[in-house]
Amino acid sequence: MGSKVKFLPIDIPKKRRIAQRYKIWAVKDGSKSQILDHFDKLSVDEKETIKSTITKLATKDQFTSRYIKRSLKGVGNKYSEVILLPHRFFYFQCIGEHIIFFSSLIKKVDSLPDSTYRHLRKLNEYYEAEFRRKILKDS
Repeated sequence: MGSKVKFLPIDIPKKRRIAQRYKIWAVKDGSKSQILDHFDKLSVDEKETIKSTITKLATKDQFTSRYIKRSLKGVGNKYSEVILLPHRFFYFQCIGEHIIFFSSLIKKVDSLPDSTYRHLRKLNEYYEAEFRRKILKDS
């Protein structure tokens, strides 16, 4: 982690852009984007489900879905996740209009160990600070 962090804009389908309320970003730390690498390994059907969920997340206020879990374990967690078991994609919302996907993992069961939630919270805090410093200062 460090100055090599970048935030890659994620496009939603052209026909839905007119309704887009939130900008979607993926973290790239160094030479890799864990989120995009994980997404590339999904099956075609899994990709379509994730893309559809993210598009709706970007275009609808307070979008709810069986694939989205907003209240994650632990005090102080500000991140949420898109779940298509065993795939889990973690994101946070920043300054209202930005949704940043920052981590992903494969886990077949519903709950994760406390240490994973603590690690995700630290990543969320770090990437949010980087996002504010790099992206929002240029806006």
